Amino acid sequence: VTDLKNARKISQSTESGTLGLTDKLAKIELKVKKLLSILEQE
Repeated sequence: VTDLKNARKISQSTESGTLGLTDKLAKIELKVKKLLSILEQE
């Protein structure tokens, strides 16, 4: 039973870590797009 609980904890922390990474990537992508649009205007 404890193994199942541990496995669930690990999968949950992995999921939250993946979500955090996706969020960071989305923010980086927005910054890059803003920079590109600024560069294209010049």
